[in-house]
Amino acid sequence: ACPDDARTILHRDFGVLRHDDPRDRFDVIVGNPPWVSRTGQGDDSEGEELEAATALISWCQKRKRPVPQGQIAYCFVWKAVAHLRSAGTVCFLLPYGVLFNHHEGALKAQHAWFLAHPPDRIVNLSDLRHMLFEGAKKPALIVRYGGREADPAWRIEYHVAKADMGVLYGCRLTL
Repeated sequence: ACPDDARTILHRDFGVLRHDDPRDRFDVIVGNPPWVSRTGQGDDSEGEELEAATALISWCQKRKRPVPQGQIAYCFVWKAVAHLRSAGTVCFLLPYGVLFNHHEGALKAQHAWFLAHPPDRIVNLSDLRHMLFEGAKKPALIVRYGGREADPAWRIEYHVAKADMGVLYGCRLTL
């Protein structure tokens, strides 16, 4: 049984959570970080969102966490782990470029992420982006990872969802 004060789902502003406060530690973090760069390119961000993004980038810089091209999704990738309880899990819907951008800074960030907190499952939704997300401009990934460090036996389950005629008629999704 759960304690009376236990809550199973919280909707919180990620930017104001304090990683040093035990009340802001979780077993599971699920989210869809903003897909915007520090320059505001990528979605229809307003001033408040860009201000929050600047604070998140500052959080990462203080901890020497790479945020290539100011992509705010990386800030969420890094900060989420700071809010996990031991053996906790993060599952984010992320822009495809977070893992498949080949810019030098992005490659360094990917390397740092995979060494520090390797994903154990990735689902590539690129082929389905227009079916899943009306007006989608960029492809997406679902990435699951946790606070553990890489070990020699580490493996990633990588799935690619493929569109077929069954998807159009609501019958079948192929992984």
